[in-house]
Amino acid sequence: GLSYLDLASGTIYEALYADANFSSLSQDQMWIAYTTRGDSGSNFFIHNLSVLGEPVLIPTLPESDRGAGDGLFSPSNKYIVWREAQGSLMDGNFHSTIRVATLDGQIVNNFVDTMFYDVLQPQAVQTSKNPLPQFGEGTQVSPAGWLNDKTFLVQATSPEKPYDGALVKVNVLTGEMT
Repeated sequence: GLSYLDLASGTIYEALYADANFSSLSQDQMWIAYTTRGDSGSNFFIHNLSVLGEPVLIPTLPESDRGAGDGLFSPSNKYIVWREAQGSLMDGNFHSTIRVATLDGQIVNNFVDTMFYDVLQPQAVQTSKNPLPQFGEGTQVSPAGWLNDKTFLVQATSPEKPYDGALVKVNVLTGEMT
């Protein structure tokens, strides 16, 4: 759950009920992202705190049995990026999908983890002093931040070196990765 205090009135408001899992707050503190557990994973919601009414449900992918989270709002609140996951690290079939939507819940793009491998491999080869891990099966990707309203960063880590990763820039509209 999450509550906030209106300093002017001294009133405490409940922004999220107790079963909701906070994901992020927009830079202007007007939007909140959160998840709730469902029968097969989690539901991903965004809510404008300045407007009374129902939150926007962004349906998770059917295969996302490990849930959703790590939501980040773009600087002008045009988009939200988040991660959904499926499978198991222990069974070697874990995969993530980075998703982007507008704040009315319209999906803009989905980036499965395997899409990042071709971008990441040259980075690993080019670094000779401290070589990066080999990126491939089991690589975990998650949103790391926004550079502007069209470009966000994804952090990739390998299961062999979880504390040594790489960043990939992603263009929301074109899908270009560098």
